[in-house]
Amino acid sequence: PASVFSFLAPQRWLEYLGMALLGIGLSMSMISAAPVIINYATSRGYERGMSLNGLVSELIMTFSFMAGIGGAVIGGVLTDSYNFLVASAAFSFALFVQVVLTIAVTVAELCQADTAVLTDVWC
Repeated sequence: PASVFSFLAPQRWLEYLGMALLGIGLSMSMISAAPVIINYATSRGYERGMSLNGLVSELIMTFSFMAGIGGAVIGGVLTDSYNFLVASAAFSFALFVQVVLTIAVTVAELCQADTAVLTDVWC
């Protein structure tokens, strides 16, 4: 782990847990993105059907693979420029910021939609 997490000793189960959480998070983001893209495409004039589903699936997978390639290049540059611990801490911080922003945008959109669950608690 990075020096920020010095209280955690490097252990195999921690690596497996991190990879499992990464896989679950990526799956959840891809699964939830497909209906949003399909609804947006139908509002722009595309017809619902197998061709639209194929197009959306193709777009999601294409950008996923492009992110995998770009992430590997950026990660390699950061690891060569600094060390692995600094690079992993930087990516962890970026992921944390992304999660906080995603939660904030989701809550803001749900508050604007007058959802009864969130209106009394967060809005």
